[in-house]
Amino acid sequence: MRTRLREILERHVRELPPGRRLRQRLATDSIERFGDGRSLHVLDAGAGEGLLATALARRHSDWTIDAVDLSEDVLALGRRLAQEQDVLNVRFERADVTKPLGT
Repeated sequence: MRTRLREILERHVRELPPGRRLRQRLATDSIERFGDGRSLHVLDAGAGEGLLATALARRHSDWTIDAVDLSEDVLALGRRLAQEQDVLNVRFERADVTKPLGT
């Protein structure tokens, strides 16, 4: 199962449209510059399967990342992919970001 999940993730990242790959890289660079060596708590709103959230969490184990989306199906995939990569500092939650999120 782990091999299959890894294959799915690798194919998905490879097949991302160039514009989405660029936006993800630019977002990562901007967030890291903003962090400037500090520990951050990041909200990835509309996270989908959490590619950005998981990438940030892998690169910054002292950060807390919340990946939020309306679709439980894509969040479930994100949870499995993060678990496959032993990423522990990202949390996947179903929520509507157009409404108050609470704490």
